[in-house]
Amino acid sequence: MATEEKTRKTKIEVKKSSFTIFYTAGEDPELVPWVSGEKGNHTFLKLTWEETSEEGEEEKTTAFLYMGNTPARDAELQKTIMKLVNEGWKVEGEANIYFDSQPEQVKEELFDADLIRIELGLSLLPLVDPSQGSPLTETVGELRKEIAKETGFVTPGIRICDNLKIQSNDYAIYIKDTPIAFGELFLDRFLAMGSMEQLSNLKGWMTHDPVYASPAKWIEKDEREKAENDGCLLMGPVNVLITHIKEVLISNLRELLGLQETKYLLDRLQETHPIVVEDFINRKKSIRKIRKILQNLLSERVSIRDLVTIVETIGDYETELDKGDMVTEMVRQNLARQICWSYMDVEGKISALSLSRKFEGHLKMLMKRQDGLPNAATDEGNGLISHIRRVLEDYKNPRVIFCEPGTRSFFRCFTENHFPHLGILSTAEVVRGIKIEILGELGLPEEDLPVKIAKVEKAAIPVAAAPPQFTPFIPSVSVQEEPAVSPKPPEPAKDVPTPVLSHEGPTPTEEPTEEAPPSKDEKHHKEQKGGFLGFFKK
Repeated sequence: MATEEKTRKTKIEVKKSSFTIFYTAGEDPELVPWVSGEKGNHTFLKLTWEETSEEGEEEKTTAFLYMGNTPARDAELQKTIMKLVNEGWKVEGEANIYFDSQPEQVKEELFDADLIRIELGLSLLPLVDPSQGSPLTETVGELRKEIAKETGFVTPGIRICDNLKIQSNDYAIYIKDTPIAFGELFLDRFLAMGSMEQLSNLKGWMTHDPVYASPAKWIEKDEREKAENDGCLLMGPVNVLITHIKEVLISNLRELLGLQETKYLLDRLQETHPIVVEDFINRKKSIRKIRKILQNLLSERVSIRDLVTIVETIGDYETELDKGDMVTEMVRQNLARQICWSYMDVEGKISALSLSRKFEGHLKMLMKRQDGLPNAATDEGNGLISHIRRVLEDYKNPRVIFCEPGTRSFFRCFTENHFPHLGILSTAEVVRGIKIEILGELGLPEEDLPVKIAKVEKAAIPVAAAPPQFTPFIPSVSVQEEPAVSPKPPEPAKDVPTPVLSHEGPTPTEEPTEEAPPSKDEKHHKEQKGGFLGFFKK
């Protein structure tokens, strides 16, 4: 039986209409339409005439007064308009015709660079397959909103493409055409994270968490229930990739915030708080200095959503903008509650170490010796970094170290490459109502390790628990759901290489046990040493 195919044809409807064009002496309406190669605009004044026909019907006549290529109102044109109005014509408004008949210039793709790009191996292409719902594409949109909500900065668009030159299960994250991080995914497996004892009971391929480099294992679906019963954290392949992308972007927001992005932030602020930005909005040098301060904040994971407070503080130190680091410290102090809130644990407190007086003095000596530029590449610097790492491990990797305001910026720069997730806060950034638990002091290598001390509180006002400011991305779909794609058959079991990107950040550990309060001798010893504890006792 033959079937009849119907071909849809585009129909072009033609409507003819007539109208009158008025023009003053010296103006030639033949300029409309324009000719090839011409660029400019024509301005018309729309006029209407209403009258009643012999049959009693209302009739409307439309006309246009040609005003030339500029909207200027000369005397002759004004006389013409008044004459038409007196005759009964009604002015409806202006109509502008802009035209550019120049051919569109072809972009040179060789000079175009993607600010953010994700490259996928062959086996990972189902993540962006429209026939399977494009799970990665939709989740990336949610991720950008999540980052904007947490940091106050809208990241540029993320381009996702294939790369058949890399291993089929690999992916790469690029920023400004430079590879920043790599990883590996298996679409038919779950990533189980836990202790080595927990993972040893599961069958799968040993690997590392791409964000914190903690032990993990790719397990099959049959092992899912067992892993959950053993207390392992399970993540699907899409969530593993999205969490990795989020960590890479937040760690590199400093590079993504340029002059144009800074100008955009100020323009948006001008719409609601014009007086706050009026001193900076048209001064390019000031915008560059504001960008430097915003970059300093983002590099330490301080949200810039409260842009009003940030710009107001910068305005208070307008004459000191050349000292960007100093102004950044002033901004941080005005954002102290926000900063402290971001480091609170689920119990509503900040568990931290404090620098000893000798360590503070050593930092000040290094600041003078190195002209304020920290250098951890020396033998002495490597020794201090190794010592800090050992002490942090002894205290189960607290998230914060407190120090004096004068050494905070230097100490942060000294440690940031080795401890990117470690918060360095000054005593001036502690606000009333925040519970502080000092686990101990960080002294110099030659100092004896201090005994652990009891909890010290800045204030007794209880505060509701809050999660960290920058948390792993959790999409609306449960991380333990089955993958939304149809993966290719799994490859034979093999040793999975460790991802290139490695962080020295804290790993999940048990909560430190709280010991008995120190004796009187211990208290006296601490008071003699001073440092951060003395700040709380005052």
